[in-house]
Parts: sequence; C-alpha cells; structure tokens
Amino acid sequence: MGAAAISFAILTILIGTLVLADLGPGPAIRRLVSGHVLLALLGALVLAVAAFGSSAAVTATSLVILLVAVALGVLTWRRTTADPGAAKKPVSNGMLIAHGAGAALTIVFVVLAAAR
Repeated sequence: MGAAAISFAILTILIGTLVLADLGPGPAIRRLVSGHVLLALLGALVLAVAAFGSSAAVTATSLVILLVAVALGVLTWRRTTADPGAAKKPVSNGMLIAHGAGAALTIVFVVLAAAR
C-alpha cells in the first residue's frame, strides 16, 4: 500500500504542477497556493520516509500533513471559483478533477498503509 500511496502522491504532484502553471495565481490566493504546495510536498516526503520504514506514527504524520494540504487545496479551489479575478486565468476542470482524484486515492492508500 505504501508504494501505491507514493505513486499516487507523485502523480498528484505532477498534475498539480500543471494545474498551478495553468492557474497563474493572482496575489489574492498566492499564500493559499504556496501553503498547499509546500504541505503536499512535505507530506509526500514524510510518506516516502514512512514507506521505507515501518513506523505507523510516521505514516499517520504524513496522513495529517496531507489532509491539511487537501484542506488548503479545497479552500484555494473555492476562492478561485468564488472570485474569478483571484486567478490570472481559469483552470481546466479536467485537470482539477484529475488532481483531486489523485489526491483522494493518495489519501485512501495512506489510510490503508497506516491501518496495517
């Protein structure tokens, strides 16, 4: 499960990079986007450490970090849809759906890895 979680985390980060390049965040949401990206990268790093070790505590820590990153991502999405001027240009819905689905699968696999 750890390998699947890492695979989906990497895929989600790559799709997120494309979304971010497409978004071109304006000053109104730049802090949210920065926090989302930094926490997602930190969560993926902690997840990789957990996959090579056997500590349930490290896996749980990565889960908490990733859940906060998800919350910031949802908040960013809500702000950009509520205020069209928050982003320099609109983001492709397909890319957002793929990014969100990858994030959801990552969370599912992290939970499964933490449960074992």
